[in-house]
Amino acid sequence: MSTKMPSVDTPFRSHATDRWAGRHAVVAGDVALSYAELQDRVGALAAVLRRHGVGPEVPVACALGRTASVPVAMLAVWQAGGCYVPLDPHAPAARTRHILTDCRPAVLVTDTEAQVDPDGSVAVVVMLDRTGRVAGQSAPAPADVAPPRALDLAYMIYTSGSTGVPKGVLVEHASLAALAEQHERVLYRELEPPVRRVAVNNPFATDSSMSELVHLAFGRTLYVVDTPTRQNPDLLAGFITRHGIEVLDATPTQVRMLIMAGHVDVLRTLRVLIVGGEAVDQGLWTTLRGLHGVRVHNLYGPTECTVDVTHADVHARQAPTIGRPLPGCGIHLLDEAMEQVPEGAVGEICVSGPQVARGYLNVPDSVAARFTTFTPPGRGEPVRIYRTGDRARWAADGNLEYLGRVDDQVKVSGFRVELGEVEAALRRCPGVRDATVALDHTDLGGVLRAFVVLSSGSTPADVENALGEHLPAALVPVVTAVPRIPLGPSGKADRQALLAGELEVPATDLPDLPDPELVRAVWCELLQVAQVADGDDFFALGGDSIRATLMTLRVRQRLARDVPAATVFKHPTFGGYCAQVLAAR
Repeated sequence: MSTKMPSVDTPFRSHATDRWAGRHAVVAGDVALSYAELQDRVGALAAVLRRHGVGPEVPVACALGRTASVPVAMLAVWQAGGCYVPLDPHAPAARTRHILTDCRPAVLVTDTEAQVDPDGSVAVVVMLDRTGRVAGQSAPAPADVAPPRALDLAYMIYTSGSTGVPKGVLVEHASLAALAEQHERVLYRELEPPVRRVAVNNPFATDSSMSELVHLAFGRTLYVVDTPTRQNPDLLAGFITRHGIEVLDATPTQVRMLIMAGHVDVLRTLRVLIVGGEAVDQGLWTTLRGLHGVRVHNLYGPTECTVDVTHADVHARQAPTIGRPLPGCGIHLLDEAMEQVPEGAVGEICVSGPQVARGYLNVPDSVAARFTTFTPPGRGEPVRIYRTGDRARWAADGNLEYLGRVDDQVKVSGFRVELGEVEAALRRCPGVRDATVALDHTDLGGVLRAFVVLSSGSTPADVENALGEHLPAALVPVVTAVPRIPLGPSGKADRQALLAGELEVPATDLPDLPDPELVRAVWCELLQVAQVADGDDFFALGGDSIRATLMTLRVRQRLARDVPAATVFKHPTFGGYCAQVLAAR
């Protein structure tokens, strides 16, 4: 087995080698697997998968906790020749059922931490423990290996869908290998000594985690960040320090929370900091430029183009940019007629190159048409492209300036969200007569706001609770009741008027309570608990970074007080937090 990263013509294979056998491959909590131990577990699971019919193009769904079992499952699926389909174990049951019904996996791999109920939709369920061992298997069995080819499917990631239905993006091994090579050349070139300790911070059900997991191809050690640590900047700072983390990939929202919580010095201990998934504002960009001695890169790319297609060295430019194409990627700015726009003009970002995915699984022709062809000026043959729906223009220095969406797709806390999906879910909620959704407070990483016209007797809290049964937490908006949805000149909903508060909000949305009890009511609403005592901890009650942001916004709105977003992280008990709110002006 070669220690060299496979070329785009060579599929991923097992990455354990004699050279790395004794080196830690994965550290997750109190579990540490060497590369030799990792390969033993991979081979054992691959043998089980092969016995159950897994081979080329066969999907294997993996619903796992944030444990060492995740890289074991991913590599075992590939060693068996199959297609890795990660599931969010905390997603609503309806979403999970849709994915399982849509991709029809041969096997579901899960563990006791995930506790996903396939509801009979998957015939074979394989259980792992948190070290990646197959439950009930005393010794590894040899796998009947059929290594994947370059054009075989590597993974399928489900993204938000404008019709209200998630859609599966099909990515081949050649595309993933190309991404890994490009990252190695651009992000880690000439670093001496070579980086060894990498945080696995992104959600496993998103494509951004793939760029972390492929570090195994280079013999690095993956340190899996558990969920409570991901959501608390103090815990995350401690994790980085304790493990000597050299590489962190995070959303701007997560980095901003570290900074607001006073952990800039911890960021300075990194060797490489990657930000992506959301636009970076000027304030954060300026702060990141102050991290001297740290390679800071802003990466951009859609799921349909294998995670990333452009990169920007934050230290090289004073204003935010998504930078230049990664080696081998083509960026074309096109108008509505699919013609290249003049230099300096605004166009839709269209991507060509080896990282463009195969397409979508089981979607209408109108959706599949986002994958199309384009003939660049001066070339006789067309190239295959993906139309991202993002707008940009080339700056004079050759960098891309990101200018937002051409449609209603946005990024919230690193998750790609199509507003149409949230609106479709809202209109299915009891008591909702009309609704529209907008992105607000981009200075806090973006917060979804829903404006709804309600039937008598329905409340915003009722709507949020109903949405939580069908949408992931990142897609559940702050709901505000309004008497009507105003229309703009185009005949579409005037979201800017709603965000600006130009319509009167019904009085029922602002309870007449003393300030401390109003704060307590906000906690109860967001945490879905009946009571909150002064000593109760926000995060112990189920709070996370998303709910912390939503709470900050609601307290600001309802009490008209300038409460910093970091307050709940520094004062997580209700009594401590409430005292800070009442002291704010």
